[in-house]
Amino acid sequence: MKGLILIISFVVSIFGYSQINDAHLWTGAGLDVKVNDKFSVDYKMQTRFYNNATSLRVYLNQIGASYKIASGLKVGLNYRYSRKKKDYYFVSENRIILDAAYGYKIKDINTKVTARVRYQHAFDRLKTINETITPNTSDVFRFRLLAKYKNPDFKRVQPFVGYEYFKSLNPEPIKFVLNSYRILAGINLDLPFKHEVKLNYIYQSSNKSTPEVDHIFAIQYTYNLEGLFGSEKKLYNLK
Repeated sequence: MKGLILIISFVVSIFGYSQINDAHLWTGAGLDVKVNDKFSVDYKMQTRFYNNATSLRVYLNQIGASYKIASGLKVGLNYRYSRKKKDYYFVSENRIILDAAYGYKIKDINTKVTARVRYQHAFDRLKTINETITPNTSDVFRFRLLAKYKNPDFKRVQPFVGYEYFKSLNPEPIKFVLNSYRILAGINLDLPFKHEVKLNYIYQSSNKSTPEVDHIFAIQYTYNLEGLFGSEKKLYNLK
């Protein structure tokens, strides 16, 4: 019995000492413009808070474009400028993002499954940050699976779940097999007059020298010039 108590105490002490837990809040707004059936452009801004959502950690602006190559297959290019907190000041970061995504509709269960691969490259950061402090974040590969359910009788509420994997392409001297991953769930609310709100929760685990677990609560507003459901959305057009 004493041995069991010692083992439990040891395990609890390991998790309590070696893992960092925090709650984050992400808020943002954006604009999505569907130019035609194949090409669209978008802009978004976002603020990210940490320390139990009490301190600003990141604020960013991002602009991008996507092109539909074939049925279900889409590629995209984005540019992001962000300011990130480092100790007691903020540093700038520029990022180029390349995406390729393929979506497949499972009609029997009214669900669309999308697989996305992403390559992101950060540049023009301070040299010491690029090469010494966080060199592992300059080039990152990401893979995401997302399943979204759409009830044909109630299209304006779309629940979704997903998983995303992050892998550094230039890791730190102490290499880890898996850098981080995210498990997410939430809902898309397609509102009248071309408005959309996304609410979601993200569980993020980062495999660093001191593992980190973040509980992220996010809300994002988007204005869609063409909407999510084509002609149905035009019924709410004030013009």
